[in-house]
Amino acid sequence: MDRISLSSLSNLFGGQRAQGTAPLEAPPSLTSAPTFGQKWTGTLPGRSSDLSLPDPNTIKNWRQRYLVYQLQHLVKCHQISPQQLERLKQSYPWLRAGDPKPAPVAPQPAVTPQPTGNPGTVVGPTGSTGTTGSTGAVIGPSNPTTGSTGSTGTTGSTGAVIGPTPPTGTTGTTGTTPVSAGGGDDRQAKLDFIRSKLPQEALASFDKLGSKLDDKDLTTGKTTLDHLYDLAKNGVDRTMQANGIDTAKWLGGLVYELNDPGQIHQSNRGTCAATTTEYYMAINHPAEFARLVSEMGQKGSTTMAGGGTLTRVPDSLPRDNTTRTAVDRVFQSALMNTSEFGRYSNLTDSHSGTGASGMSQDDVTRLMNNLTAGQDGTFRTVDGNDSSLISSIAACCAKGIEVPVGLSWQNLGADGHELLVTQIDTSRGLVYLRNPWGTDEIGSQAGGPARQVLDGIGDFAMTLRDFQNRLVTTSVA
Repeated sequence: MDRISLSSLSNLFGGQRAQGTAPLEAPPSLTSAPTFGQKWTGTLPGRSSDLSLPDPNTIKNWRQRYLVYQLQHLVKCHQISPQQLERLKQSYPWLRAGDPKPAPVAPQPAVTPQPTGNPGTVVGPTGSTGTTGSTGAVIGPSNPTTGSTGSTGTTGSTGAVIGPTPPTGTTGTTGTTPVSAGGGDDRQAKLDFIRSKLPQEALASFDKLGSKLDDKDLTTGKTTLDHLYDLAKNGVDRTMQANGIDTAKWLGGLVYELNDPGQIHQSNRGTCAATTTEYYMAINHPAEFARLVSEMGQKGSTTMAGGGTLTRVPDSLPRDNTTRTAVDRVFQSALMNTSEFGRYSNLTDSHSGTGASGMSQDDVTRLMNNLTAGQDGTFRTVDGNDSSLISSIAACCAKGIEVPVGLSWQNLGADGHELLVTQIDTSRGLVYLRNPWGTDEIGSQAGGPARQVLDGIGDFAMTLRDFQNRLVTTSVA
């Protein structure tokens, strides 16, 4: 299902399918029409109440509920202004509150799990049944369709959640209306200077950043705009340049992913845990993400807000055989390099201590705390899948704090994949997650659990029952 752009909203509300947008048929692989979107009852800190939207759980028409979900995503990514949303509300008053008389929805077929294909060879031991913290390293195949055997992992405290890498896919696009930044002469001078250093293809993304430019980091209080300006002014260091990453490429990659974090993906590397952490920072703390990336480009390392250093991995600088941007490639490798499994090589996609890829859930928890410095609470590793943990994850998501989880992906109890839970809807028995495959997520035909892809940037829904059966470990705040 393609991502719906603002320009297509009028056609969709009118019951007509706009070219290149999501089909209007009900999702085929869920028993009933899902509740798309996180419950949104308040307003975001420091932002206008004009950005409020109705609770999608109160909307009976699944088409309209799906569109509220899309609008919520644009609001959270700062890709829509209060003025733009107000114009939509004027055209569609039901967006203010309530639920219009729903249009008829065709009966939907029962769930039919899709074949998972060749899951590949499972590598690494699993922990003892019923024990906590003894899952060991569980290494997924580098490509779910190849069936190749990875190298054997070693037993860790919580187990590595690496998971499969996605099949080769195409990069999705995000359609939004540009949001210009306001401000005084000094601000305009910074905007103009940054634009002068950006590659032509990144200018449209820069023009859409809008209020993201005013987000403040967790360390210095400087804004996203300040960090982009510092990078544009100081440039990347000689080591970056010697490896073909000039200031324009690094700055452009950062702007591209600040504008649309959904494009962040792991490609054919076993960096699902690092990619999930990177995505979390880009979507929730854009200024802090900009600071980390900017400093890494300028001097090779950066200090996280809660302590600990991220250092560039030398062999992550040259262009590799992935479809990731230079920012993704270098930043994910730096995160991987903090693992308890030893130094990481992007070239071999492995750690020095294990000869395998991946990270433990303790690694993820430590990164989440170091990166956010308590801003989103204190994350802790919890192994297992009991109902109290499900309730804790749901409560965390209800506060707007997504939760990294390690799921058994191809075969129950035999492998692992790190994803981000964005909502649990217990009333409908559905869980919403973001797959770090990102734009390469095509659904169950690529392997893994039966699931309904919601857009072109990695978001999907699966049943709560299957989620709980597959849940291995969690970093919950």
